Amino acid sequence: NQRRVRGAPIITIACGESHSIAVSATGRVYVWGRNELGQCGLSTPTSAPTNVATQSQSERVVLNDAEDKIITVPALIKSLKDIFITKAACGANFTLLLTDDGTVYSTGDGSMGQLGHASTEEMLQEPKMIPLLVGVTHIACGEAHAIAVLQSRELYTWGHGTYGQLGYPNDGVIDTPTLVPNIKLSNVFCGGYFTIGTTEDVQESRSIGINLSTIVKILWDYYSSDKAKNATVQSKIKAIFSSPSLLNASFFKNNKGDLDRGAVAAMYTKLLSLKDETITTTIESSILEMLSKATDYHSFLRDNADKDILNLCYIILENPEIK
Repeated sequence: NQRRVRGAPIITIACGESHSIAVSATGRVYVWGRNELGQCGLSTPTSAPTNVATQSQSERVVLNDAEDKIITVPALIKSLKDIFITKAACGANFTLLLTDDGTVYSTGDGSMGQLGHASTEEMLQEPKMIPLLVGVTHIACGEAHAIAVLQSRELYTWGHGTYGQLGYPNDGVIDTPTLVPNIKLSNVFCGGYFTIGTTEDVQESRSIGINLSTIVKILWDYYSSDKAKNATVQSKIKAIFSSPSLLNASFFKNNKGDLDRGAVAAMYTKLLSLKDETITTTIESSILEMLSKATDYHSFLRDNADKDILNLCYIILENPEIK
């Protein structure tokens, strides 16, 4: 019993934690999945018989008779019927929509400021335009942070920033789009807790977010002058050393996944030169935590490429404390 959106071609799709978005060539937006936080942008239950035509006979959509909390088949966001949407991006429980005139709409969970409306208490059931954000060409979402690139190639970020994913010093929440200084980008991409931006020359791509070189610098700069920073840096080191993917990505030399062995040695030298038992213990316990999660050998091999496994072994064994 297949049901599908029929008519105009779909040009963009995006997925959140439990919801999906599709944008058609005619600027329509179709959504399905969980909607209890407004992430689908439907404020009322949708009910219509199967294969009901929308405003144009050239574009048809299958709607559903489910509750508004769970949209079981693609449904049209009717509140956007007079707005031409070109792109969509999804966070865990929120959605961004980019229009043809460069404005951005957001809907869903705003508890981390990710909707961009100067609030951490807001939950939007329908898309609402983010004020003062114009001339946008690209959008992207992490789990609870959002990114926009303007025609001027300026970068604006907002939402959850604990892991540096917003691109400037901030360990909390930014609830309105904020300019990231000293950087010009052509496009952006987000993971759950990190952001990658590319310039016109891809060779000059720059990433922001969880990165060991950044953490080492923060630790080095603040260790003697600002003890309050230590807990934050320690938690970030733990996040990386307990994650195979983050640990590998911290030392990639190129886009082929080759390991920068010099960077590995330099990192250990600088961290261990601090002669802080808390740091060395954190590294050790985090590695053990990562390995304890890999007790199922077959699933570990399935989830990690051969090169990644070799890289992990090298990174772990390069630790002078182990040698």
